[in-house]
Amino acid sequence: MKILIKTAGRTGSHIITDWLKDYHQFKQVLDQFYNNQQTNIVVHSQLDFIPDDPHNWIFVSSKRKNLFDQAISRYIASTTKQTTTYKKNITKENSIKFEFVQLMGFIGAIEAEHRYFDHIQQKYNWQSKHTFYYEDLVKGTEVLKTLVSRKENYYQSGTTEASPYNYKFIVKDYEKMYKKYREFNE
Repeated sequence: MKILIKTAGRTGSHIITDWLKDYHQFKQVLDQFYNNQQTNIVVHSQLDFIPDDPHNWIFVSSKRKNLFDQAISRYIASTTKQTTTYKKNITKENSIKFEFVQLMGFIGAIEAEHRYFDHIQQKYNWQSKHTFYYEDLVKGTEVLKTLVSRKENYYQSGTTEASPYNYKFIVKDYEKMYKKYREFNE
């Protein structure tokens, strides 16, 4: 079995990858090192990788329903250089500052990446197609049981760390930006 996970980042896709590795013995392979002979692999890609034989692959789209928080998460990750392992060193209120126009740039990039990956999902004849959302994954991996047809238990991976950051606390003017974002999208 071969699984391709496409993500714009900050979607909890590492939860899917860790779950496949920890509970279903999948090996994670970087897209640039993939060869067609490998089986029982998961390729986790934010890049252009498309396998030559998509009909032999399960396509997984990993997304987030809340684009505002996804953009903030992306900004914090790029600022702190913390993506899935956290030093928990941001404790000061209003310590992360950025402009609304920067936020909208991050959201625009995320939306463009989603459209591109949606196009790939629809264009090719995949073995099967699945979409999972961060908001569901952080509640538990039960939602992933449709991905593989095995009868093992579906437990949250112990190797994955959720972000410890409360955006409302550490992001300066979070509420004001969120209100502006909502008004912008009305």
